[in-house]
Amino acid sequence: QLPVKAGSVRTALLSATLIDLNGEAHFLSSARDITEFKAAERILCQSEQKFRSLFESAPDFIHLVDLRGVIQLANPAACRRLGYPADEVTGRPLADFLSPESRERFIEQLPELLKKGALRAEYDMVERAGAIIPVDCSAITVESESDGAYILLFQKDITERRRNERKF
Repeated sequence: QLPVKAGSVRTALLSATLIDLNGEAHFLSSARDITEFKAAERILCQSEQKFRSLFESAPDFIHLVDLRGVIQLANPAACRRLGYPADEVTGRPLADFLSPESRERFIEQLPELLKKGALRAEYDMVERAGAIIPVDCSAITVESESDGAYILLFQKDITERRRNERKF
């Protein structure tokens, strides 16, 4: 870090090389101001920490899937409720965790989601032990320069709502 006239401090990347000039050793050095880069890096890090915190603590299921429907990331709530460790969920198609009827509907609706960028539907997920978990699913496609395009799914367990609907 280097102080400047105005009293502020700038961050610089320094580079130096030892060179021979007419038989004498000299340093050839350069400095590049990276203050804005470091500030952007801090903001990005804070943003990632906020997202990670939300992702890890959310009570609803959150899945990040690629455009083919393969799970890239699942939050702890989804793994816990479905009865699988994260490493058994990641890399598998989301459709593997849906009932046969929901699987068929999801596969049919995937092109519509990719075309429109958003979809809301109810599906029946199947936990490891075989029990059905009805979910209200909100899905959006997201474009990211670093990660490319992916699908972000938020799924709320609506078991209680379905139970109440059957009473009427």
